[in-house]
Amino acid sequence: MKPLNLINLLKHFLPSLFILTGYILVAVLVFYFVLIRMGRDIKFDYAVHLQTMQISHTMSLVITETQNIVMFQRMGFKEQLNVSLRKLKALIFVLSKRYKTLNDIIKKHPAETRRLLPYQKGLYFHWINILQPILLRLIKYNNIIAGKISITPLVKQMKQLEKGYYSPLAIKGMKQQIADLNSIYYISDIIYIIGSIIGFGGLAGILFLMSAKEEILKDDAERYGSMFIENSAPILLVDAETGIIKEASKSALDFYGYAHDELVGANITKLNTVMPSEKQKEFRHKMVKGEIKYALFKHRLKSGELRDVEFFITPIMIKGISHIVAILNDITNDKILEDRLEESEELFSTVAEESLSGIALSNEKIIYANRIAFDMFGYSKEELHDIYIWDLFPEDSKEMIKQAISRRLKGDKFDSSYTLEAVPKDKRRLWLSIRATTVMYKGKPAALASFIDITEIKKLEEELERGKNKFKELSETDPLTGIFNRRKFESSLSGYMKVAYRYKRSLSLIMFDIDHFKEINDAHGHQAGDKVLKELCNLVKTILRDTDTFARVGGEEFMIICAETNIQNAKNLAERIRSSTENHAFPLPDNITLTLGVAQYRQGISLDDFVRNVDQAMYKGKINGRNRVEVY
Repeated sequence: MKPLNLINLLKHFLPSLFILTGYILVAVLVFYFVLIRMGRDIKFDYAVHLQTMQISHTMSLVITETQNIVMFQRMGFKEQLNVSLRKLKALIFVLSKRYKTLNDIIKKHPAETRRLLPYQKGLYFHWINILQPILLRLIKYNNIIAGKISITPLVKQMKQLEKGYYSPLAIKGMKQQIADLNSIYYISDIIYIIGSIIGFGGLAGILFLMSAKEEILKDDAERYGSMFIENSAPILLVDAETGIIKEASKSALDFYGYAHDELVGANITKLNTVMPSEKQKEFRHKMVKGEIKYALFKHRLKSGELRDVEFFITPIMIKGISHIVAILNDITNDKILEDRLEESEELFSTVAEESLSGIALSNEKIIYANRIAFDMFGYSKEELHDIYIWDLFPEDSKEMIKQAISRRLKGDKFDSSYTLEAVPKDKRRLWLSIRATTVMYKGKPAALASFIDITEIKKLEEELERGKNKFKELSETDPLTGIFNRRKFESSLSGYMKVAYRYKRSLSLIMFDIDHFKEINDAHGHQAGDKVLKELCNLVKTILRDTDTFARVGGEEFMIICAETNIQNAKNLAERIRSSTENHAFPLPDNITLTLGVAQYRQGISLDDFVRNVDQAMYKGKINGRNRVEVY
């Protein structure tokens, strides 16, 4: 009886066993031939989507830097040009690497190789054999190519290549993925109904499929997280709404100095402590909309140090939530150099614009000139910058100026002084006293010149020269030393004082005599004393400028009229005369020293008062020990 009942029992449940067995078989088949394959396809689509997104983004940066190179080359912005050349070179390397990565991803998926690989190879061939060689030549020969050709066709080709990825790969791939997921949902519903009928087995099958679905649809942040961790570039993944850092690459962790658990899960305000949080949120919204693709921030490291960081930004959607992928680059050192350069240029410009002299920085043409220079020559800024330096002077001066400029541009560092007639725009008479020196500007030699208008002084000199012919009976030269005598000194000083009074020009006077000169005469004789006077005058003349007037006004007393010179510059000149005399080897066993006084012209004082002031300064030097310079 028992065996019979067992057989009947088995027969009764046999259909259920078949159904359950069929369910298990179907579940296994669905798992292996649908879910696993679909999971693999989804992973493939995600990988392709991410890679094509990166390629397109990089291509966009390549287009931008290509346009920048041409613009900066044509505008002559060397510093910005060099930065763009380095960026473009790095971007070409990154883009080629990402092409190769995409090829490898497609080759590993046999079912997709036939569909995508031919198209990908065509785009890759266009990049490697057409666009990349052109860009590399643009980098190498930018000074030739950028100014000669139009880059519009090149940019169009790169944009076509960029669109070529988004269209067939990313968009079509995502549509196919959605269709596949819809199929999974449909199959899951059918299996759920069957599972409800067969009871526990059906329920287990549904739970299994639900687990499979959860595996397929798990948080995309984990997928991107694994990619970030393996990526060598410093990258942050940030929730656009909350500012929470969802993932960070190892390079980013190393840069900020945080452990993974310390940074991931924290708010971005932990790094960006300078900008208000509301302002940061506004920035993130603009990034999601695509209005901001590049930004500069000050980020604080774990050590507390602030660093200048630039970000290349790409918005993405992860499970319906907006996120931001930010590739960062530390530019702190570049920013410090840039700020210092701006500060030094601003300081130079401020000092130059406040100067009473004309100032110009030049190579063969004007690089910079202050307002006084523009007023002197009568040209606008654009006109003056387009004129060669030697064309501002008469023909008899051009060759000398060309030779001096050539020496400076070859790196020869020297100082020079000139008194030249210039040719302003209105052709009026213009005489300049010029002092020039060699400086380095942006790594290249250049000339820095300061100049003053001495036209009135030249006119005065010419009038004095004509007066000299009328009064030949009056000697203006000291017969012993060959320099001007007291008469010439007084007439010249009177004329310079008139110019200084009328045009409010600077005018200074230097007076000096030889310390203990009477003892020299007593010990060595008057002939030796005369030789000392002659040699001293020859020495002083080598130090003086063309605009200075040197005169002997007494036995061992001398005067120097310093036109267009303030008290400080006159004092510096007097100190050079004193030092040179002290160190000069005169034909005597004892050293020769000088005591010098310096005074500056004041509006309205008389010639006698002016001379008395400088005499008092020299007398003060005698009292204070001789061999020194004193200022009134």
